[in-house]
Amino acid sequence: MADKPPFFKMAPAQFLQDGTVDAMTTLELGAAFRLLCRQWIDGHVPDDLDLLARLCRLDRSAMDQAWVILSKFFPEIEPGKRANRFMWCERETVMAAMKKRQDDGREAVNRRWEAMRQAKDPNRSPIPDPIQDKDKDKDKERDKDKEKEKEPAAGKPRRRSAGSGGGIMEFPQEVLDLAKEIGRIWKREQPDGSKINPDGPLLRERLDQILRQTPGVTREVLFKAAELYLSQAKKSYKAPQFFFGPGTTEDPKPWLPYARQAHALLHPKPTPPPPTAEPLLEAQP
Repeated sequence: MADKPPFFKMAPAQFLQDGTVDAMTTLELGAAFRLLCRQWIDGHVPDDLDLLARLCRLDRSAMDQAWVILSKFFPEIEPGKRANRFMWCERETVMAAMKKRQDDGREAVNRRWEAMRQAKDPNRSPIPDPIQDKDKDKDKERDKDKEKEKEPAAGKPRRRSAGSGGGIMEFPQEVLDLAKEIGRIWKREQPDGSKINPDGPLLRERLDQILRQTPGVTREVLFKAAELYLSQAKKSYKAPQFFFGPGTTEDPKPWLPYARQAHALLHPKPTPPPPTAEPLLEAQP
């Protein structure tokens, strides 16, 4: 049969230790082996002495003598069918394993087809193409990189919508740059204020100039973007404590000598030229 391997497993020591096999002659052992091969192919041997004699390449009289012991080695399982119990179990085990592999392969194929149907890609080949799979992986990585770029950094709020109602859009980079400038001007004029006050002279002048030069930007959008910029967490510099440890009261900056030494190595002072050994010229009278 096509759904099983063309060979069967046989342990010679276990086969020869069987009591029935040990009592067989060489002729009977050869006939038994031929019938085992036939059972592996067909699943059983026929219960017909004439046909069995032809399968074993024996005449009828020799088959009658050999059948005395072969009938015990191949008992009847169904009317008209005989089989060896060991070969029967081995064949069923192999057939079950082959069927399971076929079912698993069919399920894997169905899953691939279902995924391709859901993708609805008319240019997709029904056969998995490694080149297409590599392109798909590259597209996934590119999408992940774009999502990471869209995500705000740690400590920074997300960009809010510039409009209200249905006209919602993110702040463009040009508006954010202008908002940073407005926020810096407001910080200089009102460092203790909580909200932007457009009444400052510098801020009012610069705001009017921006509105004249940028027609698509409104005053409300700039104020919202500037407040968003000012609400961001500011970065603070911390002394390097990984190598030198935290500072103490006696030595608040243990890393400072090493920093000075590194600065001296990177920026050496110019050495003066050595003094000349030539004697000074005496003034002539």
